Amino acid sequence: MQNPVKYVLVVDDDPTMQMILQGMVEKAGYKVAIAENGQKALQFLEVGQGNISVLLLDYNLPDMDGMEVVKALQENEVLKGIPVVMQSGSTDIKQIRQAIDGGVFSYISKPFPIEALQSVLSAALERSALLNVLNDRVDQGYAPADLIRSAAFAMRTREDAGSLSILLSTLFPNPKRVFCGLLAVMLNAVEHGTLGIGYERKAELSNAGGFIDEVFRLEGLKKNMKKEVEVQFVRKDGRLSVRITDQGKGFDWERYVAFDVERESFVNGFGILKALQSFDEVKYNTAGNQVMVSIFDR
Repeated sequence: MQNPVKYVLVVDDDPTMQMILQGMVEKAGYKVAIAENGQKALQFLEVGQGNISVLLLDYNLPDMDGMEVVKALQENEVLKGIPVVMQSGSTDIKQIRQAIDGGVFSYISKPFPIEALQSVLSAALERSALLNVLNDRVDQGYAPADLIRSAAFAMRTREDAGSLSILLSTLFPNPKRVFCGLLAVMLNAVEHGTLGIGYERKAELSNAGGFIDEVFRLEGLKKNMKKEVEVQFVRKDGRLSVRITDQGKGFDWERYVAFDVERESFVNGFGILKALQSFDEVKYNTAGNQVMVSIFDR
């Protein structure tokens, strides 16, 4: 039996924007379904949930705004795992922060090039695929989590970050809660720490559609093949923590905690916000090349 075709569900009430977004998504290599408002999007998801891989959602809709749609998804145990890419003409920091805090996977500001949309959709699909693996392992009772008190790991690539995020998430009482934040800080350690791709450079590459190719190129350099990110898990005194240390120069992490960065197109830079959303505590060292994320197991 063939697997069902996966779709990107475009939710926008403007017929012109529907046509533009449909063309962009199809050119990016994905199938498209369209809903003109929030209620129809939710109905579509209820019926065809297994076929929808990503929701490309307009912030401003006539019947209910984008955040109300996101809230409805978050309250549905079956639908909450579908990544939402919010698209809007606004670059208001408060609106973007509200979207990410509310559970949106990524936020992209109009007008955006097709390469930027492709980059965001690709990242959303990658996260969705990893989350599906995590769900399978949790259902199978993958690890005797309560027997593990400490463990040490080393990783080097984005692929390593995905695999290790799945493994470590299963050690927490609520794996699905911590997974997205854990994956975000793991990827940051590889991309920004090991490979030295700064925020501005990542945005530039993402907008041009060359980010993943550049990551693979940098991962293959001899100087980077010798670098490892150290990862330690500790369960002690009711606290479960993961400490991630990379060999990079660090970064000004306080700007991203405060979310006071300025940009023309929001296609990346949400990793710290996802970590803050996923964990009870997120602590960086002064330099910014080490982070410890913790859950208080009450």
